[in-house]
Amino acid sequence: MIDYDPKAWLRIVVTLRGAVAGRLLGRVSVAIVLGVLAWWMHDTASFAIPPVAHTLIGAALGLLLVFRTNASYGRYVEARELLGRIVNASRDLARQVVTYVADHPECAALREDVLRWLGAFYRLLVQSVRDERDLDALGERLHASERAQLEPLKHRPAVVATWISARLHAAHRAGHLELEALRAMDANLTAIRAAHQAVHGVVLLHGPVCDCRRARGLHGGGLSGAVVCAVWDRRDRRGDRGPVWYGSQ
Repeated sequence: MIDYDPKAWLRIVVTLRGAVAGRLLGRVSVAIVLGVLAWWMHDTASFAIPPVAHTLIGAALGLLLVFRTNASYGRYVEARELLGRIVNASRDLARQVVTYVADHPECAALREDVLRWLGAFYRLLVQSVRDERDLDALGERLHASERAQLEPLKHRPAVVATWISARLHAAHRAGHLELEALRAMDANLTAIRAAHQAVHGVVLLHGPVCDCRRARGLHGGGLSGAVVCAVWDRRDRRGDRGPVWYGSQ
């Protein structure tokens, strides 16, 4: 997450991290060169473009800017909805694991592993949309053997979700989990995975990466997965647990 003071406008203007200034530098440079060339031609050869051309181009650019801004905020709203689904389903699944799994000595490790994997799923999802690969950042959420299994893999959140499904199914076969409870947990896990897939759909939409709050005052560029992760990571850094540890401690 990029933390900043929204009232410190000068610092926001000169900050490059999280902004699209780097992506726009080449285009702005070309515009500057064309402007200098137009000024030189006007000064030396009295070359001029009729004002009507500027008026028409300005109107078209204004309409395009409005459409692009609407699309940007539409993606932001969609990302927040997906975040809400993941948070709610994860918390509900954690509650179900703590409540429905039988109070048996063998089930203590099961509850601990599932809750730990839920936290790992959350953090791996953040890493996947940020193109990060550092498993050490997950800390206690993954054991050394689990890190070794995930290290060469690309779709890590899906693998962790499979671990959770297999562990819950094994508990059901051992008689520690009722069938109806298993179905309810699987429904929440399916909802989390569906939101995960939709998140990648938002990220894959083309458009400049920008922080939405910064974009409000500086530009109308498109919004992509960086904003989604900024929202998720804010929740995770507050408690260093992610959304699924509700009711598990």
